[in-house]
Amino acid sequence: MVKVLVARSERGRSTFDLVEAELDDPHPDEVLVRIEAVGVCYTDAEARQTHDDPIVLGHEGVGRVLAVGDDVRHIGVGQRVMLTYPHCDACRPCRTGRPFDCDHGLDLSFQGTRADGTMPITIGGHPTRSAFFQQSSFATAALARASQAVPVGEDLPASVLAAMACGVLTGAGTVVNIFRAGLDDAVVVIGAGAVGLAAVMAARLAGCRRVVAVDVHRSRLDLALDLGASHSVDASEPDAAERIRAATGGADFVLETSGRATSWDLGLEVLAMGGMLGVVTVPQPEREFAMRPHRLFERGGRLVTI
Repeated sequence: MVKVLVARSERGRSTFDLVEAELDDPHPDEVLVRIEAVGVCYTDAEARQTHDDPIVLGHEGVGRVLAVGDDVRHIGVGQRVMLTYPHCDACRPCRTGRPFDCDHGLDLSFQGTRADGTMPITIGGHPTRSAFFQQSSFATAALARASQAVPVGEDLPASVLAAMACGVLTGAGTVVNIFRAGLDDAVVVIGAGAVGLAAVMAARLAGCRRVVAVDVHRSRLDLALDLGASHSVDASEPDAAERIRAATGGADFVLETSGRATSWDLGLEVLAMGGMLGVVTVPQPEREFAMRPHRLFERGGRLVTI
C-alpha cells in the first residue's frame, strides 16, 4: 500500500476533508499515478450529493506513472498520462470501438468501487468509497485502469491537460463525433464553461456557419467570442430564444452543458427542422426537468444524451 493524502467528500457538506489514507498496490490491469493536477467537474459536485457514504471523487487526473500492474504493457513507469473515462474492454461496444458506450460504464464511473467490488482507498483502517471513474484523483496519487490512461507529452502544463481529460473531450467530441457538424451548420452552445467552450472551438474549427454561445455571465460570453463564437446571447434576457433564432435561422445542433432545467426547453425552442439537441449534464435521479416535448415532434428533431 501507498500513503496518500485525499480530499474526502460527505453528503450534505460543502467542503472537503483532507485526510491521510492508504492506497492499494496496482491490480494486474491498473497503473499507479502520482497526480500533478486534477480538474473539478460539475459531475463531481453532483456525485457528492448522491452518495450516502463518504467518497473520494475526482475524474480528470493528470500525472506520472509510479507503478504498473503485471498485465500492463503499453504504459511504463515514469510516463506522463492523462486519466479519462473508464470502460470494461470486454462488452460488445468496447470490442467494436465504442468504449464510450460501455455496458458497464455507469457502474465503473459512479459506483465507488472497482468492478470486483473492492475499494482501493482505506482511511483509518476502513475501506472508503473510491474508484470514482476508476481513479478518484482528488488525491496525491491514484489508481486507474491502464486502458483509461492516455500517454501525453511533456510540453503542455498539467492544468491544461486536466481540462482535456473530461471537459474538452466531452465538448469537442460531441461536436465532432455525435453532431458531426460541418460547413453549413448552425451550432448553439448553452453554457460557456469548459465543456461549452471546447464545443465552441470545435465548431469553429469545423467551419460551422454560425456558432452561438449562450450563458448568463458576460465574462464567459466574451471569452466564447474570443475563442470562435460568432454570436453571444445572455440566457437571462426575456428575448433570448428570439435572438438565438435570429442569429441562426434555427439551430441544426444545440448542446446543453449548463445543467439548468430551463435550458432543455430553450434548446428545443431554437431547433431548426430536423435539428438535434444534445445534453451532457447528468440530472440527479430525483430531479425533474420541465420541457415541452411537443416542440421536438414539431421540428422532427432528435434528443440525445451524451
